[in-house]
Amino acid sequence: MKSFVVVNKEFCEKLAGWFPRFFKGQGGHKYLLKKKLDEVLSAKHPKKVMDVGSANRPMLERSPDYTLTGLDIEELSGCDDLYDLFIAQSIELPIATPQDLIYSNAVLEHIPDNEAAINSIFGGLNAGGVTVHYLPCKGHPYALILRAVGKKRQKYIIKKLRPWADPEKTGYPTYFDYCSPGQMLRLFRDTGFENIEMSVFYRANSYFKFFFPLYVLITAFENLCEILGIRYFSSGMIISAERG
Repeated sequence: MKSFVVVNKEFCEKLAGWFPRFFKGQGGHKYLLKKKLDEVLSAKHPKKVMDVGSANRPMLERSPDYTLTGLDIEELSGCDDLYDLFIAQSIELPIATPQDLIYSNAVLEHIPDNEAAINSIFGGLNAGGVTVHYLPCKGHPYALILRAVGKKRQKYIIKKLRPWADPEKTGYPTYFDYCSPGQMLRLFRDTGFENIEMSVFYRANSYFKFFFPLYVLITAFENLCEILGIRYFSSGMIISAERG
């Protein structure tokens, strides 16, 4: 099984090299998320910054310009060196110390109750504070498959079909609560956020490199959805907003 998957992956990567415009397309959400965070740091000069859910892999580094707080459900080794302060709790619970910037990367899809999480973020921001998040969307084929197989079998399937994936960074239970562009926009608006901005992404074909015909089919579907602007089937989104 592993050999079959690896051979397919290698052929898919060759295809992407031969036809980059078709297979690679839009991407780089991590780069764009970091760019957005840098813009907020430059424009708003936040003094208190909170990284949600990154544990010992924060996107921003400690700086004399702000206090960096990490928040996650558990504290891993090395967190003391990466943050000025670390809080072990769920983002669904109230944030005790108000922040000027709260951000996350691929975290909200793992939260069972995003209504509680977004309300917590809103309540945890100072007036004029900003929040920025990247999250996968529940309408993309890979998310539909994860939702269909259930949380208990997700890790097993990922291990079999993506043996090259880092087990430390994948396989967490996913709920996709409110994780569509339309639902997340409404949730942010209903919570009271202002100046809401959203950009969507369509490329998540790498999840299907285990079988190259499926890789080609999914890529064609992604390209069609991007051309037609069908946001529900997008692979992910970056959403930012301010508390007035």
